[in-house]
Amino acid sequence: MGEFDYQKNPNDSGYHANFPALINISRPIVEGLTAYAEIFANWSTHAEVRDIYTLDFALAWSPKPNFQLDAGVNIGLAPSAPAFQLYLGISQRF
Repeated sequence: MGEFDYQKNPNDSGYHANFPALINISRPIVEGLTAYAEIFANWSTHAEVRDIYTLDFALAWSPKPNFQLDAGVNIGLAPSAPAFQLYLGISQRF
């Protein structure tokens, strides 16, 4: 998946192009539980905005229709990325 963003510069009133992209694979483990792995990259055309690369893993559990819990970790692969980011999520479709 690729994306194009037009973002404000961090230290002036100008704007720059930003290109996030990821490759994701997922696989059902058991009914209602899916595992994910992805490589994420974020490239910027601005010299002061560092490129970011992460390796990400997650689990998504749907114990009932229209409800999901997820948990994951993003592991930084470049000095500009946080070393680890843990997250938990909850989603309900109404």
